[in-house]
Order: sequence, then C-alpha cells, then structure tokens
Amino acid sequence: MTRLFEYKFPNNRYPLLLITLTLFMFGAIEARHPYFFLQDDNRVLFFPLFVDNFRAVASGEFPLFNFHQYLGIPTGIQAHALYLPNYLATGLSGLLLGHYFGTMEILALFHLTVAVLGFYFLTRFFELKELCCCLGALAWTFSAFVMTVSNSWIHLSGCAAYLPWILLFSLRQARRFSRVDFAVLMLLKVSLILAAHPQYALYVMTFELMALVLLSAVKARAIAGEGQGLLGLAGRCLLNNAAAAVVSFPVLLQGAREAAASASRSSLLSWSDYSDGSYDLALWLNGLIAPFREAGFNSWNDQHFISHIGYIPLVFIIVAAVWFNKHANGRVAAVFFSLALFALLWAGKTPLTGLIYHIPVYNKFRTPFKLVFFTSFFLAVTASFGADWFYKRFDQMRGAGQHPVKAFFIVLLALHAGNMVLLHTVGPQHAFIRFDDRIPLEEPLSDMIGNGGGRIVSAGLDVPLDDEKALPGLSAPLLGYNYASLWGLYHFGGYNALVPDRNHRATLGLINSSVYNLPAGMPFEVGPETFEYFRIWGVRWYVVDARIPPPVGNSFKLMKRDAFRNVFYDAEARPMAYWADNGSDSSIAPTFTVNSMVIDVERDSGAELVLNILYNPKFTATVDSVAVPLVETDVSQVAINVPAGRHKVKLTYSDRPFLAGVAVSACLSLLAVAFAVFGKPGKPVV
Repeated sequence: MTRLFEYKFPNNRYPLLLITLTLFMFGAIEARHPYFFLQDDNRVLFFPLFVDNFRAVASGEFPLFNFHQYLGIPTGIQAHALYLPNYLATGLSGLLLGHYFGTMEILALFHLTVAVLGFYFLTRFFELKELCCCLGALAWTFSAFVMTVSNSWIHLSGCAAYLPWILLFSLRQARRFSRVDFAVLMLLKVSLILAAHPQYALYVMTFELMALVLLSAVKARAIAGEGQGLLGLAGRCLLNNAAAAVVSFPVLLQGAREAAASASRSSLLSWSDYSDGSYDLALWLNGLIAPFREAGFNSWNDQHFISHIGYIPLVFIIVAAVWFNKHANGRVAAVFFSLALFALLWAGKTPLTGLIYHIPVYNKFRTPFKLVFFTSFFLAVTASFGADWFYKRFDQMRGAGQHPVKAFFIVLLALHAGNMVLLHTVGPQHAFIRFDDRIPLEEPLSDMIGNGGGRIVSAGLDVPLDDEKALPGLSAPLLGYNYASLWGLYHFGGYNALVPDRNHRATLGLINSSVYNLPAGMPFEVGPETFEYFRIWGVRWYVVDARIPPPVGNSFKLMKRDAFRNVFYDAEARPMAYWADNGSDSSIAPTFTVNSMVIDVERDSGAELVLNILYNPKFTATVDSVAVPLVETDVSQVAINVPAGRHKVKLTYSDRPFLAGVAVSACLSLLAVAFAVFGKPGKPVV
C-alpha cells in the first residue's frame, strides 16, 4: 500500500485539518440550508433513480429497465447505475436517517472530502507550503461553482473530487513512469466516467493533456525526471485515456447509443443553440468580486453566483501574476493561470468558443458555461502558488522562524473558511432552481395507486417567472418529473435528457417536469383523441394542481383533495395487462420486479395478452418458463399469444452484451486495484 504514494509528507496534520474544516463548513451550510444538495435535477431527476437503483440491487437484481416512467424505458447513463458510492450513500442515508433523502448530502460530503485532499496533495507535489495548499484546497472545494452547481447536478461534485487526483497521478507519470501509478490513474478516470457525464470526462482529459504539454514546454522542475519529450508525455497520457476507455467501454457505448437514439441529443447543435449556453464574462467578473446579493436564484441567463472562489485567493492570484518571473515555480503558476483563462474564454461567447465549436464531439456538448468549473480550479491552483511565494518571502523577511508566518496563515485560512461559509449561508440558497417541498417527503398516494394500479398524468400551472428567474415552488405534489420511480408508481412521462425518440413520441413529448402546464383560470380538460390515447395506455390517474378548475368534459371521479392537488380517477382506462378481445377486464393483476413483469392468467380459450408497456426489441417473454415470440401492436404495446388454461406469463428486459461487458470491465478494474495496491513500481523508462 505504501507504494501508492511515493512522495512522502512529514505528517498527516494538514490533511486532518482539511477534513475537519470540510466537516465544519459542510455542517454550517447544512444547518442554514438543510438538504443543500437536494435541489433542482438532484431532487427530481437523479435522486429518484438512485433510490430505484438501490432498491433493485437490494432485491438481488441489477437495474436494466425502469417500468415507472415513459411507458417503460431502459435504465440510462443518467441513472449512474454502475457508480458504487451512489449505493453506499443511499444505504447510509436509510441506515442513519431512516429514509433515503440524505443520499445527496452524504454523496456530496464524500466527494468534497476527496476533492479537498486531492487538491492538497496535488499542490504539495510542487512542494508548496502546507498551509498554502490548504488555502487553495478550500477555495476549490467550496467554490461557488462546485457548491452551487452541485446542488443541481451532483455529478459535478464527483468531477470536483477526481480532477485534482487525476492531475496528480498524471504528473507523477510524467516525472517517472510507474505501472502502479498508471493503474491508479486509469481507475481514477474510470471512476470519473461512472460518476459524471462523458462530457466532463472528456473535458478533464483535455485539460490534463494541455497541462502536461504546457508544463513540459516550460520545463517544470516537478515533472523533470526522465527527459522524455512532448510526444512521450502526450503518448502516455493518451495511452492511459485509452485504457480507461476500454474499461469503461460498456458505459461509453451505452451513452453513445442513447445519444444517437434520443429525441433531443441525436444531432449536432447549431451554433445558436451551442452558444446560448455560454457564460456572460461580465457576470463572471461581477460574481467573482461581488457575489453577495439578495436574490436566491439564478437561471441560465444570470450566472452571477457561480464564479466566486474567495477574496483571499484573489489577492494571492494577483501576487502570483505579479511575481511569475521571481517565484521558483513561477512558470508553473503561469501555466495554470493560462489554463484558467483558456477555460474562461471557452466558456464565453468568444472566437475561441467558435473555433472549438467546429471540433467534432466537442460541438455536441451544450452549455459551455460549464467550462468555468475549470477556471475556478486553475485559479485556486494559481492562488496556492501566490500564497506560497508570499509565505516564503514573508518568512525570509522575518528571519525569526516559521511560527509567526504559520500563525498569520492560520488566521488567513480561518478567514477564508468563514468567507466561503458566508457565501453559501447568507441570504436565500443559490441554485438554478430551488424547490420548497419539506424534506423528507411522504406520498400517501403510493398505497392507493401502486404496483400496477394505472398510470399517472399530471397538470399544473405555467412555470411562474419573475424577470426571467424561476421562482421557488413545490415539485412533489403533482408526481411529475421522476417521482414515480421514487414512490413505485407509473407515470405517463418522466424526466430524462436522453429519453429515446421512440418513448418521446409515444408519450406526446411529456418530458422534464412531465406536467401539462395551463394558464391560470383555465380548467383541466383533455381533448377527445388525447383522452382516448391516455386510456389505451392505462392512464387512470390525473393529478391536477389545486389552483386549476376541475375538468368538466371528461368522466373523472374525484378521489382525493388537499391543499396542493386534486386527484381524479378514470375507471374506463385500460389496465396494465388485458386480453386483446376484452380491454375493459381489470381482473388481471401484473406484478412488477426490477426488470420483469409477471402475470398469472387463466382462460378457457387461447387469446392474445396485451401488456401496457412500450415495445422494445430487447424484451423476451416466457409462458410457464418456455420462451414465446412477442408481437408489437398497432400502438407499439407488447402482445403475447397465450394458450388456454392457467399460465404464468413473464416479460423480461435483458441486455446480455451490456452485462457481459460490465463483467469484463469489473474484472479489469479489480485487477488494476490489486496491481495498484500490491504491485511494485516498474523501472524508469528512458
């Protein structure tokens, strides 16, 4: 195990100090804004899928299919079903809190702790003073971008965690090739791919390569060890990326197929669509210097709250910039500062953005403002170098030992920690979209309409806007988004950015919030053709915002009313399984497992059994464990010919190539772990 970290640190006091500060700062933020990381997409997209995945694995099956959304949809990469920390966080939340709603907080705390330690060891690699590394580590980990964006997209915190470690081991590789380090670096990249979206993995590997090339170009002392040229460094980096891609191939292939089949992500973005997600550089500068404002919400058009990294680091960035030529690591600091500027220009609507837009693959990734993530990181690194120069210069001038300097920097560290805590606790919580549901949530309807009791359609008011900023509201009562997955219900729509075009068309484009939005005062009414279509697909429940007048033109029965919603029932909708010659027969009661639908039937004559699930070519069916062919109906439901008598019918979604690929990847990962822990470093490669 000691082989894993060949660079020796004098003691573990500073990493322990960082862990302590991280726990304190995290606790202070959570005390002010409970469930800080359970906002926006984290609450309505990812969290329900994480819980659904956990329940699947707890029942003994790996989640391949989700019957709860979009008339049935394969489990996609947005469910992050192969990322182990998601399961651990969900399980710990259930164990410690008695519910799963602490999942995102536990996962975020894990990622933040990994991030703060990774940044510390990365900057120590350049032999910077420990307290200067601590300062930069807190600036990065609690930066406005990491914290604010992570409470919408939890995978961003995972990217923040693995980025500094990837750069650290890549730099170690550059200094001296080691098979152990190569294996660790590959595993870190695999973890990044599983935790984050492929977009961020590509960005990280891009900046990793750029950092290596630039540091080699300026002849950085920290990576001078074997004298290899730029091609050698780039070759090693690309080889490691290729190894990570091979191990992650099932996930990458799955993501590529999903994008190709998706309703909205299958084609290249136009320049207009691509650049609309750019960062207003004036807003970035304003937020960097003056982040404290009354408003608690930001939209894509007002990204004021995601650029601040602390005032003390800003001072040391200026110090580093002024003394680039006088610091022992001045050229290294200049490289990181240049990377920060490059990321910033890429994030904005600049000529650089236009140039990169014409590079294949990169032009498929929307919202370039995400690149400011790297700007914040490299600025924090630059600040660490500036603090180190100041520390050593101040120490030389004092000539009285390190204690006065240490005391001064400890005060600075405390002030900086306070700065970042205040950033996230003063005033309303900053988020892309913030919801006001009381956590933990409860859903009394789950008992009434669970396990095969019919599908749901939701109706609500138009999203309220105030000067183009989304106002807070309640996300849970209408059961839109992916809440059906959380509660074990079945919704007509769902929330998935990569929803297949086939599902998208079959569900009439009911995506994202999965709520029909109506102007205030307009009653909820479904047109005759749409109403009949809903009935065919088993929509029996209509969950309608209480502020919307009740429907007048359809045969609904009011089943439940509360302050937030009215719940109507349509008894004429078809059940989840029925005979083709008797669509109104509700006596068949299907049972859903993770990847299967099981139906016990009995009939005097043979007939076609229709399953109210959107047909998928990866479905297989058995009758009494004997394989039978499937039929796709005119409306793309699944049908099975069942002979007379009593039978057990089972519909199963299977993806054997994917599972085989996952098994191979798991074996390769385990071998890499064993090699990293027990292997011996190889001889230097000259």
